[in-house]
Amino acid sequence: MSTRGLKVAVVATLVVLAGLWFAAPYWTVHQMREAARDGDADRFNTYVDYPTLRENMTAQLTGSMGGNADPAGDSGSESSNAAFAIGRMLGKALATGAVQALVRPEVIMRAMQYGQWMPKKRADSTGDAPGSGTPSPTQEGDSPSSPEDKLEWWTERSGLDKVTFYAHRRDDPPTRKLGLVLERRGWASWQLTDIRIPSR
Repeated sequence: MSTRGLKVAVVATLVVLAGLWFAAPYWTVHQMREAARDGDADRFNTYVDYPTLRENMTAQLTGSMGGNADPAGDSGSESSNAAFAIGRMLGKALATGAVQALVRPEVIMRAMQYGQWMPKKRADSTGDAPGSGTPSPTQEGDSPSSPEDKLEWWTERSGLDKVTFYAHRRDDPPTRKLGLVLERRGWASWQLTDIRIPSR
C-alpha cells in the first residue's frame, strides 16, 4: 500500500471510530428501550449502574424534601438547629427507603416506555407492564398503540462523559419531562446513573 493509501485508511478508521464513540450513548438508549419493550430485565440491567443511580436519586429526593436547605445559620437557636438536623436525617431516611423500593428494573423500564416515573394508567394505554406477555384487548380493526408512540425524545450533552436523554409525552405540559442521565464507562460503554424526575 502506498503512503497516500495508508494515510487515507488511517483517516477513514479514525472517522469510523469517532462516529462509533459519538453514537455509543444513543445506541445504549436504543438497546435499553428494546430491552424494556421485551421485558428483558437481565439485558436491561447491563446498562444501569444501580449503586450510582440509587445514590443520585436519594440525593435528588432528599433535596426535594428540603433536606439540603440551610437552617437559620449561626443566628438560629440551638433547638432549631437540632430540629433541622433531625428533619434532615428523617428526610434522607425516607428518601433512601423510597429509592430502595422503587429503583428496580421493572419500574425503570416502565418509566422509559411511558416517559414518566410511576405512570398512571391511561385510557390510551393498550398494553400491560413490560414483560407481562398479556396485551390488553383492542377493538376489532384497531391496531395496537404503544405508549412509546406518544413520546418525544431529545438529548443534552454535558461534556464528553455525560448525556441526558429527555422523554416527554406529547399530551403533557412541557415541564413534565423525564431525564435519563447516562455516563461513559470506559471508551464507548455507557450506563444509566441518574433519573431526573419532574416535580408534580
